Amino acid sequence: MNRHYFKNLLPSMTLLLVTLIALYLLLPGVSIQINRGLSMLKLHDALGLSIQYSSLSWAAVLSLLIAGLQVILVPLPVSTAAIASVQVFGWAYGFILVWLGVITGAGIMYAVARTYITPLVARLIKPQKMHYLLDHYGIALVIAGSLFPIWPGKLIYFIAGLGAMSFGRFLTAVVLGSLPLLIVYSVLGEQPDIRVIYLLYIVASLIVAYVLIKAWLDRSR
Repeated sequence: MNRHYFKNLLPSMTLLLVTLIALYLLLPGVSIQINRGLSMLKLHDALGLSIQYSSLSWAAVLSLLIAGLQVILVPLPVSTAAIASVQVFGWAYGFILVWLGVITGAGIMYAVARTYITPLVARLIKPQKMHYLLDHYGIALVIAGSLFPIWPGKLIYFIAGLGAMSFGRFLTAVVLGSLPLLIVYSVLGEQPDIRVIYLLYIVASLIVAYVLIKAWLDRSR
């Protein structure tokens, strides 16, 4: 999917975003539960979030929404959403719900950047270096961003939408890159071995360092 594809989707994307915002504002029951869930994330309250899920008939939908919004809005790791979902729905189903939520949230960040922000950026600057990095090393960078437990790493989802990386390659990287962190929290729980978290940091940092060095060497030739 190239930039022209998303440009053609501009009316549909705008309509979808307006519809979602309208539903959030017009359905108090939904907005209250979403706000409550996001508050639980900010408090790192996996138990409270799991209790909230257990009290709702549409808990699976809320779990997916919370995981997706966590990627977009909340500057916290996905640990609380993953643990609560697994506690309520079991390892397999809970893991899949959060995984799909993360992928959906990442896709929305990419699509919004590609649809609305890229035309503005193209008018203001000529980001050739960013296009080069994402075109040649985009999958590695997105995987690295997904491995970072903290939220700033997820900014790569938005940045990828601004560059030359196709949506198919982006989605592949998110699907693969989000697996390790979700598995860690889903299997090991709220307080995994800190060495495992450090290992994810190290792997992600090494990937970024390799990409930057490789890109510098390639450009120097």
